[in-house]
Amino acid sequence: MAGPIEMTDAGKNVGIPVEASSRAPEREGYEIVMDFGDGSAIYKNIETGNETFVSDRGQSITDPATIKAIKESGSQEAGQISKEGFAREGLGERATKFMTLMSNMPFLRGYTPDIFSAGAGDAASPELVNLAVSARKREAPVTSALSGMAAAAPLAAVAGAPIIGGNILRQMLFGGATAAAAGGAEGLVAGYGSGGTEGALEEGKAGAIGGGIFGTALPGVGAVAGAAYGRYLEKPFKSVLEEIGFKGKAAEIAKDFLAMDAADAVENVGSAGPYGTVATMGPSTSSLLDYVANTPGEGANIVRNNLKETANEAATDLRDTMDILLGKPKGDAVSQKTAIMESSRDARKAAYGEAYDAVIDATTPEGRLATTLFNQVPARIVARINETLSLEGLPTIVRPGRYTEAEFNALQASGQKLQNLNVRTAPDGSYIVESVPTVENIDDVSRVLYNMSRGITEDPGAKMALQSLSMQLRQAADEISPAFKKARAEGKSAIDQRMAVDFGDSLLNPRVTREEVNRVLAGMGPTEISQVKQALRNRLDELAANARKSPTGQQEQEVIEALAQLRVMGSRANAEKLRALLGEEDFDKFANQINATQGALMMNAAIATNSKTYIRGMVNDRVKQIVGASLGEEIGKQGVMPTIVSKTSDALLSGAPEAERVRAVGAELAPILTQRLSPEDLLAQARALESATPALSRAARGRQTARSAVSALGMPAAVTQGQEDSSTRRLLQSLGLDQLR
Repeated sequence: MAGPIEMTDAGKNVGIPVEASSRAPEREGYEIVMDFGDGSAIYKNIETGNETFVSDRGQSITDPATIKAIKESGSQEAGQISKEGFAREGLGERATKFMTLMSNMPFLRGYTPDIFSAGAGDAASPELVNLAVSARKREAPVTSALSGMAAAAPLAAVAGAPIIGGNILRQMLFGGATAAAAGGAEGLVAGYGSGGTEGALEEGKAGAIGGGIFGTALPGVGAVAGAAYGRYLEKPFKSVLEEIGFKGKAAEIAKDFLAMDAADAVENVGSAGPYGTVATMGPSTSSLLDYVANTPGEGANIVRNNLKETANEAATDLRDTMDILLGKPKGDAVSQKTAIMESSRDARKAAYGEAYDAVIDATTPEGRLATTLFNQVPARIVARINETLSLEGLPTIVRPGRYTEAEFNALQASGQKLQNLNVRTAPDGSYIVESVPTVENIDDVSRVLYNMSRGITEDPGAKMALQSLSMQLRQAADEISPAFKKARAEGKSAIDQRMAVDFGDSLLNPRVTREEVNRVLAGMGPTEISQVKQALRNRLDELAANARKSPTGQQEQEVIEALAQLRVMGSRANAEKLRALLGEEDFDKFANQINATQGALMMNAAIATNSKTYIRGMVNDRVKQIVGASLGEEIGKQGVMPTIVSKTSDALLSGAPEAERVRAVGAELAPILTQRLSPEDLLAQARALESATPALSRAARGRQTARSAVSALGMPAAVTQGQEDSSTRRLLQSLGLDQLR
C-alpha cells in the first residue's frame, strides 16, 4: 500500500494514500462511497463518518456542500465541481461571497475576475476567481440570485420608475423601452469586460432583448398580481356583500355604493323601521336603486312593485297607529259636538243640580280666585254675555268696575239682582262694584265665553284668550264645588267637551301656538283630552280625503292620503303640539311611525316620478341603437377596411348587447335592494358593512404595493439579462441565436 501524498493544492494533508491507477484504490480506515473511474473518488472515514473527495492528482475537498454537489452531478461534472470547490477553499469563504456579489453587479460584473486578480496578484488568477464564484452560485443559487437582485436594485429603480402610474398600455411601452435600454447598456459594458467586443455585442443584444421582454411584461404581471392581492384583501367586504345577497357583477357594482354609505348606514337604517331595505342605508345606495328603477326591464318592474307594496303597507300602518292613539275617524267637529250634547243632556240636568247649590265664599282663597277671574271679564264682553243670558232666560250679571254715584243709583233702579255684589266706596265718592258669582253664573259665563271665541277667526290670540279664561273659570268652580268637579270629570260637562272638540279641530293650525296648546291642555281632564284627540283624528281624515292625486302620478290613493297627513304633522311646531297632547310614551310611538312611513313613502314617490331627462336620454340612445348609421356613412367616417374590421370583430367577438347586460344586472340588483328586512337584520348588515369597509382601503393600497413590488423584484432581472446564466441568454443559446451574425 502506497504512502501518503502531501495535498498542497487544497492547503491541507488528509493523510489518504493514493495509487496511480484509473481505478480509485482502497484505503485503510476508509471506505469508498463513490468511485468515478478516473482515479478520483469520495471516501468515508469509518470512525468519524466524515467524507472526503480525492481527485486523481491527490487533491482533496472536505466541504460537505461541495461533496454533496459532486455526488448529485455524477462523474460527468465531478471534475468541474471539484475544481470549483478547490478554488473556493483556496480563496476563502468570505472572499468568495464578496466576489459573487460583485459578479452580479450591473456594469461591473464583467470586470470582477480582473479586479480581484489585480489586487491579489498570483494568488488569485481570473480563472480561479471564476471557479470560486461558480462554486458559490452552485451551492447557494437562491442567495446568489437575491444578492444579484439587491446589487441591481439601484439601476432597476431608475429603469422601473416610468412604469409606475398611468394606464397599462403606457406602462408597458415605457417599461419595455426603459428596461431594453438599461439592459442593453448594461450588457454592452459588462460584456466588454468579460469577452471584449464580441462579448459586449452578445451580452448587449441579450440584455436589450431580455430587458424589452421583461420590462413590457412587468406592468401586466404587476396588474394581475395587484388585482389578485386586492381581491384577497377585499374578502371581508365581499363576504358581507354575499351575506346580503350580492354576487358576481351585482356585487362589483354594489360594492362602491355601499362603501360610500357605510359610515352612516347604522344611523340611516335606524329610522327606517319595519320598511327598511338595503337601499335605505344611504344616498349612494338609494341612487343605485334609482338607476335600476329607471332602466327598462325586469329590474325596474321589481323595484316599482316592491316599493309600492312597502308604501301601501306603511300607509296602512300609519292609519292604524292613528286609530290606536287618536281614535278612528267619526265625521267632523259639528257631528262630534252634536253627539256630545245628545249623549249628555239628561246627565247634565241630574249632575249640575247639586253642583249649582254650592255657595262661593269670597273670603276663602278658592272663592277669592273665582271672584277675581269672574270680574276679569271685560265690560264689553259682559254686555254681550248679558244679551245671551237674557235670550236664554237666565239671570244677567252686573258689570264689575268703578261706578259714579249717579251710575250706581241707576244700577240699583234697574232691577238687577244685587245681593251677590261686593260694593266698596272709594275716597272720591265713587263705588267699586265686584260681583260674587254663583257656580251657575260661572258655568253660564264660561259657556258664553267659549261660544264667543268660536266666532273669532281673524285673531287666534283673542280666541285662545277667551277659551283660556273660560277654562280657568271652570277650574276655579271645580275647587269650590266637588260636585261640579265630579260632573266635569265624568264627562257630564258638554261645554267642556265641545270646547275640546273645537280645540282639537284647530290644533295643527299654524296660528295656534305651542304655548297656547300647553296652557289649554293643562286645564283639561281625561274626557276633554279624548275629545281633542278624536277631533284631531277627524281633521286628519278630512285632510286625507281632500288630497289630490296627480294625473301623472303612479301612487295609490292610500299612499297619497298618507303623504298629505304627513305633510301637516311633519313640522317641528306640530310635533311639539302632538307631544303635549299624547305624552312622551305615545308620542314616541307616533313619531317613530311617522318617520318610518315618511321614508317608505318618499322613496316610492321619488322612484315613481322618474327623471324626465334620464328617460329622454335613454330613448335617444335606444333609437340610435336601433336606427344606427348606414353602411355608407360608416365607410365615409372610417374608411373601407376599418369598417370591415369593425363589423367583423363585432360579429365574432361581441357577446350580448350592452343594453341586455345592463338589464340583466339590474334584475339581479333590484330584489336585493328593495327586499324588506327586519330592523334587527338590517342593523346587523349595516354594522357588518361599517366594520368591513376599511378592507377596501387596505385593498387599494395593497394593489399598488403589489404592482410596485413586482416592478421592484422584476426589474433587476430585466436589466441583467445579458449575463451568461440569464434566462434570455439560455433561450438564445437554445435557439442558436447567442452568436452575433
